[in-house]
Amino acid sequence: MASLTSPRFFWLKRYPWCFAFGAIGLLAFAGAWLIGQRLPPIEAELRQRTEEGEFALGALAASPVLRAELAYVREVTRRIETNVVDELAVDVNYGYFYSLEKRSRARLSDLRPIVVGLPEGRSPYKHVSFSLRLTGTYPQVAEFLRQLEIGPRLVRVTNFSFRRRTPSPGQSADENVALDLTLDLLGKR
Repeated sequence: MASLTSPRFFWLKRYPWCFAFGAIGLLAFAGAWLIGQRLPPIEAELRQRTEEGEFALGALAASPVLRAELAYVREVTRRIETNVVDELAVDVNYGYFYSLEKRSRARLSDLRPIVVGLPEGRSPYKHVSFSLRLTGTYPQVAEFLRQLEIGPRLVRVTNFSFRRRTPSPGQSADENVALDLTLDLLGKR
């Protein structure tokens, strides 16, 4: 083995700091190259974590609005749940239409439930259908429709017929408008 005093190591003996810093430089270059090879997956993870953090920060900033919207949705759902009809509660369902008749002063001459088969699906609600005939003056019939529209029950009119009537003997001349309605109320399954 050759010693450090041999001519082979002359440069090492004469410039030891150059060789030391050169070795440190080579080690630093090798370390930088290794870190550079591992950098793209780390950068991708950093971008993902940054996006998650920004989303969480946005959710935290919007939390009062989200709480208010959630409270509103819960209130609307509660109102819907309290105003759905039960198909088997015939007296309550008829009473609803008769209360509208009383408020509007129109005459409800025919009110019948329509039996509809159960639709397929998982919805907790179904349509409870009714057919009715209403007579009265135009303002009375219009008031009945308005009360039906603004009332607590969720109503969908599926068919209607509106006509002017000529009173028959024994009928009041005030009942000159007839309205036939087929409608669905939102009901419990």
